[in-house]
Amino acid sequence: MVEMMLLENGIKSLRLTFKEMAQDYKFDEGNGKLYVQGKEIALVYFRVGYDPKHYQTEEDWKMREIIELSQAIKCPGIDYQLVNFKIF
Repeated sequence: MVEMMLLENGIKSLRLTFKEMAQDYKFDEGNGKLYVQGKEIALVYFRVGYDPKHYQTEEDWKMREIIELSQAIKCPGIDYQLVNFKIF
């Protein structure tokens, strides 16, 4: 639903897992820009990542690190997620 509303307003979106992102990304450390499938990423909305079980492999953790290092807006931010990180 959200994707359709965004598209109707000319905003393209991608829905990808960490694994899918890791298969085709470029991170420019010089300017902090993150590209996935050749498109610059401006906003990352986390649908997962609230629980350590959401990170199945080291590749998932590495992708999260790259996202955090990028200049893309993160929603929610890492600080909010860590406050709610369930490790019990």
